[in-house]
Amino acid sequence: MIVTMVLVSMMVFLIMELPPGDYADRYAFRKYSGTGVSVTEADVEAIRHDFGLDKPLVLRYVDWISGIVLHGDFGQAFAFETSVVKVIGDKVWLTLGILFATLIITYAVSIPVGIYAAVRRGSAADYTLT
Repeated sequence: MIVTMVLVSMMVFLIMELPPGDYADRYAFRKYSGTGVSVTEADVEAIRHDFGLDKPLVLRYVDWISGIVLHGDFGQAFAFETSVVKVIGDKVWLTLGILFATLIITYAVSIPVGIYAAVRRGSAADYTLT
């Protein structure tokens, strides 16, 4: 199980690294577009350094995973410009509401179907429903 978790975390991290360019380029473009300010490579490098994107891939992964495991720090949600924990925290109640609504619907349908199939064991309905 631990090996699976490590492999999944590596895949997630690598998927985040797949888009062309890096976040510093997109951040600089978003921050300075429409302002008339020209962005220099030094500005982009400063942003890379601020976000730790100037480190090698392996070190960024180790920093990311150790922050999660040791401190519960999931890092920065670049798209929202806030912490990942805050983004998750804002949506957790909606997620739990959907979860419980789904459970209620699932049980409301599956229990009667199971009882019906059990009472008519061996029938066509039993084979069709189960």
